[in-house]
Amino acid sequence: MALLRTERLELVPLAKAHAPLLLDLFNDPDFLRFVGDKGLRTVAQCEDYIASTAIPAQVQGITNYAVRLRDSDQWLGTCGLLQRPYFDAPDLGYGFLPAGRGLGLAREAARAILSQANIQHWPHLWAMVNLKNLRSRQLLLDLQFKAIAAEAHACPLPNTLVMARSLADQLGQSPV
Repeated sequence: MALLRTERLELVPLAKAHAPLLLDLFNDPDFLRFVGDKGLRTVAQCEDYIASTAIPAQVQGITNYAVRLRDSDQWLGTCGLLQRPYFDAPDLGYGFLPAGRGLGLAREAARAILSQANIQHWPHLWAMVNLKNLRSRQLLLDLQFKAIAAEAHACPLPNTLVMARSLADQLGQSPV
């Protein structure tokens, strides 16, 4: 996958070189609180994680990106598509370090990912958010994701709100 650019951001497909970013992100107190502990404590573990999850998914057109400001070398977070075994389409995932929060960067990055998903002709996308993560819930609502009833999906995670967004209507097809 190619890199994506927005007005302020550059999104680069995750590679082993981004392991230090993931180490910081996965051990950030807010990430641990709202997403959970992935148990990754070293750069080497994060490199293995990228090699076993992000890189193979890219072959299928499902890409998670490292995000930074266009005029900076500082990585601020990740945003992209993830494929969960319990969803029939990818889900939008994002996480930002404190330096990248509250600036509208997650919204900007997510819009770039949604545009890419349209190009790839995904009929819909999923998203998951911790019930207590009000800022992330609001972002997903702003991006036109809608809450899905618990019986309408197979997400096994507790305290998680599952949301979906149809992309098919934007492609001239019937919404899912």
